[in-house]
Amino acid sequence: MCFRRLIVSAFFLAIGLIAVTPALAKPPKDKPGGGNGGGGDSGGSGYVMVPLADSSGSLNGIGYAEGLHELRDEAGELVGMEVVGVSAGDAHYWALDASGTPFVAEALLLPDGADSSTTVTAANDINDDGIIVGSAGTMGTLRPMAWPSFLESPIELPVPTAFVGDAIAVEINNHGLVVGWLSSDTERSIVAWGLQADSTPVGPTVLGADIDAWAPDVNDAGTVVGTIQDQAYRWQLTWDGTHLSASNAEALWIGDIPLQSATAINEHGDICGEYRPDGPQTYLLTAGGALIDMPYLVDTGRHATTNTQANDLNDAADINSVQVVGEVNIYRAKGTPIIDRLGAEVVWRGGQTIDLEKVTNQPNSDLNLQWIGAISNAGWLAGYALTPDLFDERAVVLVPNP
Repeated sequence: MCFRRLIVSAFFLAIGLIAVTPALAKPPKDKPGGGNGGGGDSGGSGYVMVPLADSSGSLNGIGYAEGLHELRDEAGELVGMEVVGVSAGDAHYWALDASGTPFVAEALLLPDGADSSTTVTAANDINDDGIIVGSAGTMGTLRPMAWPSFLESPIELPVPTAFVGDAIAVEINNHGLVVGWLSSDTERSIVAWGLQADSTPVGPTVLGADIDAWAPDVNDAGTVVGTIQDQAYRWQLTWDGTHLSASNAEALWIGDIPLQSATAINEHGDICGEYRPDGPQTYLLTAGGALIDMPYLVDTGRHATTNTQANDLNDAADINSVQVVGEVNIYRAKGTPIIDRLGAEVVWRGGQTIDLEKVTNQPNSDLNLQWIGAISNAGWLAGYALTPDLFDERAVVLVPNP
């Protein structure tokens, strides 16, 4: 167990959660799951929505949940989940037990010397070592951050001296590779950093730049996927713990059709995103190069258009068990209120498209599911939902039914 995890373990012991501390070991990859699960433990099709309170215990903070990390014991059994995101304008860390009950909610610390009245923070991802990445600052001058643990002050990741604009760290893998972007008035640069063993950052290394450029994900092999001007790309990072370099960008095509975007990559090298054979279509591109179309959602009283979007996917040794989350735009029945800004949130798995609005139970809230951005190997989902007045966002986790 690394030093950072020892700090967190001591914290859990201090608040009496001894049973959870063995789960702080690195979780195994491709843990066998049920027939419906994608490399995880989700055997059913339904979910329970869990709203996440802020550090004061309030459920009224505007925010979202973004990053997930499974807590498993030495036998590989899931005993809980770490979640990072935003609540009440501050980056937050939550820990939940295996049933989905939150037992830790902590606002992450501000950078040293930051003005608490003007500084906003956001947490986007967490790795096996408990390192959290995100941003802090004021709008227009946001800077990328890495929190060595949820109990420690963040480390600012370097940006070019002359850079003016917002810089954000989006994802981190389990070897300390971080991807994000630098966004100015004229272009967005896709960049990567490396975190040394003592958390000293190296970089940034620029992977590509354009007015419309995004790099949403990096896996443990150092493969980065992203999008530049409606073209999906893949890069390979080389990181020895001290020196960071990157390959040239590889444009992703299937035959003579370009893939429009690449939004996530799993540990097997499978990629999800969108392309346009006849219109926007969500795909799953296997590591072996096979392209699998995600089916549209067709439901009684409403019909999906071909406009779909993939946000994340999880790991599974069997490609048919990989789960992809995203959304589809829909036409609702005449007279039905339109409450979705992005459409219907869905999970694609086993050749099926599952409408999350129809299979999610809310025992303790009355929220409208709005966005799902992350899925764990056990099938847990993270995102946000709207309050009944459709005005404010609330961070939520969807926990699969046993």
